[in-house]
Amino acid sequence: MIFDRYFEPYGEFFLRTTLTEEELKNALVRECPGEWVFSSWRIFKAMLGFGGPVFGRVLGDPLTLFPVRQSRNSLRGQLHLECRRPPSGSGTVLRVVIAPPAGLKWFPFLWCSGVLLWGIAALRVMGWASLLSFAAIGFVFFFLKLLRSSAAEEVPQVRSDFEVFLRELERKYAAAPQG
Repeated sequence: MIFDRYFEPYGEFFLRTTLTEEELKNALVRECPGEWVFSSWRIFKAMLGFGGPVFGRVLGDPLTLFPVRQSRNSLRGQLHLECRRPPSGSGTVLRVVIAPPAGLKWFPFLWCSGVLLWGIAALRVMGWASLLSFAAIGFVFFFLKLLRSSAAEEVPQVRSDFEVFLRELERKYAAAPQG
């Protein structure tokens, strides 16, 4: 589809952690509030630009996180974690893919389809108004380009924040008793 290039992953990297996959999932469920749960003081401070790295969790998937940042960007990368057993030793190797939310992929298509239908209807009533539909479609491409470039610029900071966050989880949960 024509909009696929705006929803391609921003990057991928690997991290090793001392936590097992189950320990990591439990830690993320405890430390990362579910999506759109802004009753947490940590989340509120992060949205204002104060505090350390904070990540929210996509509901229903403990291994998909999103960074909580001061600004709002619909194409800000989510972190998709995939756990792998290391060839030797204990812990987990994480494959982290930073990509825009997949759920937004159809929005530009639906928007442009609606605007195009409006433009065709406007052509029958007043021809000049149909030109606005082309401007609206151009606006979508321009806006997607801006959002994607802004989100891509954040990727190094998001990666760094996640590494700090992961090391905090290791310190907090590696020695914690189960139960």
